[in-house]
Amino acid sequence: MANLSFSLLAAPTKGSKDDTFRYIKQSIDGFGDAWKFNIPDLRVGTLDNLMALSDELVKIDHFIENVTRKLGTQISRLNEESGPGPVVALSICGVPINQFLQRFTWDSAKYDKRNSCRELSERLQEQVQNIDEEMRNKVTEYQGLAGAVSQFQRRRTGNLLVRDFSEFVNPDTVYDTTFLKTVFVAVPKQLVPVFLSTYESTVYFSPDPDSPAKAVGIVPRSATLLQEDNEYSLYSLVIIKKVEADFKKAMRENKFTVRETELNFEVNSSQSLQQMIGEKEKFKTKLATWCRVNFDEAFSAWVHLKAIRVHVEALLRYGPEVLYISTLIQPLGKNKDKKIHTGLGTLFSEYANVYQRDSNDEEVIVAGVSNEKFFPYVYLDLNADMTAEIKA
Repeated sequence: MANLSFSLLAAPTKGSKDDTFRYIKQSIDGFGDAWKFNIPDLRVGTLDNLMALSDELVKIDHFIENVTRKLGTQISRLNEESGPGPVVALSICGVPINQFLQRFTWDSAKYDKRNSCRELSERLQEQVQNIDEEMRNKVTEYQGLAGAVSQFQRRRTGNLLVRDFSEFVNPDTVYDTTFLKTVFVAVPKQLVPVFLSTYESTVYFSPDPDSPAKAVGIVPRSATLLQEDNEYSLYSLVIIKKVEADFKKAMRENKFTVRETELNFEVNSSQSLQQMIGEKEKFKTKLATWCRVNFDEAFSAWVHLKAIRVHVEALLRYGPEVLYISTLIQPLGKNKDKKIHTGLGTLFSEYANVYQRDSNDEEVIVAGVSNEKFFPYVYLDLNADMTAEIKA
């Protein structure tokens, strides 16, 4: 799997931008690689506007990253549901993520450089908010379809307490008239003898309100075994309709379960299941395509937002009169960050904060600088592995 751990660097130039870029590559040689990350001269406004925008950009950054990561995770889950097969890596319009970052150029057609940084960031946020809302709706709809399929499968393969039993019933033997009704009872197998010996005398009713005489509420000898599994036996029997509530209560007290179900004799359960699976798979294909298209949009928006953050932080740190260079950095393996910061810290040591120079810690948090780790250069992490979990 490609290494997708990157960071964005911004620091004042030492001579020309090309010279500075060469110095950066030399300072991290053996520990990291670097690519030019060109950011246009974006409009920012006053210093007060910059400071307020800096804090807002952190929140927007986290929001857009979270949505992008959810899209990447959803794509990965849909691929896993499709079963064994080649793993298709996430890409941006067909370009691998690492190459997209290494070749990044500002998309002026989508994000007009004549707009201010605030206007651009608000547009990026709105764009991804719309994606997020639509994704929630589509995923909820897909989960509903998948849940319906799972429930239907459980009804066909579960025990007689839950499974559909329409296929075991002869519709000509089912009564639902003014006076009679066929009911279905699941009986634990060990209690079948008790059920058969007592069901006829379970409930009684008074045919004549003016007479104390009682009549049985169940049609004698109407119990018919329909199906058995390892746990239950399913019986049908005919009751007097007016005793239904008392009958159900008596069944519960005796640990028998009256199945509340609507029989469907016209629909073939196998055909119905295949139709449901087909609808789910069709929607899954559409959802996967939608996720990939909008992953491209969200990831691109996130990188553009990162570019705005780097630009704003560089202006806050060094002022508008200082020419800076922005660079994409990638560690060459694990635990190389410390070596990279040692090399870059030496290269840009004249910009180290006085508190940092006096501290024994290699990095400190400085209030008012977006709550990022402080170095003598702007340095923003960019974890582009969009299927990985991140710490909150």
